[in-house]
Parts: sequence; structure tokens; C-alpha cells
Amino acid sequence: MPVLKDPRAQIRGFAMSQYPRRGNLMGYAIRTERYRMVAWVPISVAETRDFKSADIECVELYDYAIDPLEKTNQAKNPEYRKLLKDLERKLSGFFRQPR
Repeated sequence: MPVLKDPRAQIRGFAMSQYPRRGNLMGYAIRTERYRMVAWVPISVAETRDFKSADIECVELYDYAIDPLEKTNQAKNPEYRKLLKDLERKLSGFFRQPR
């Protein structure tokens, strides 16, 4: 409701998206102004909402400041390790929210 009343208001600083993928995987994307992280997890995580970082089968991380076309996955780049952990924590918080 705060954003509907004032479009400049921010409530969490990121947007969430969900993408199904063949092979029984579900992708959860967190998009901030600068970054997008997609964590691919088993479809069972989407069904049970029982998320653990160990469930992540693969990760994509893009830095729009240097790569606006998402050509280079930075997930394994050590310079982004701290950011990746922070985004994983945000994802975990999404699953802990009541339905």
C-alpha cells in the first residue's frame, strides 16, 4: 500500500520473480537497481517453501553497471561473494514470509 500511495516509496529495495525450468527446477530472481541474482532450486522447494542455501543447484549473478545485457555470470567471481551471500539471505527471507 505505501507504494500505491507514493510511487517513490520503497518497501524492500528489490523485486522478486519466479521462473519454472525444465528438469524440475524453479528459478527465484532477486532484482535490485544494480544486480540480478537467480537461484535455481528443486521444484519441491517452491511447493514446500522449505528453503536452505544448500538447496541451490546453480546461481546466476549479473552486474548491470558493467554488463547490462547479462552476458557474464559473476556468481563464481570472488569479488561478488559477499553480495551473493546477502542476496541469498534476502531470498531466504522471502521463503520465511507467511503466505
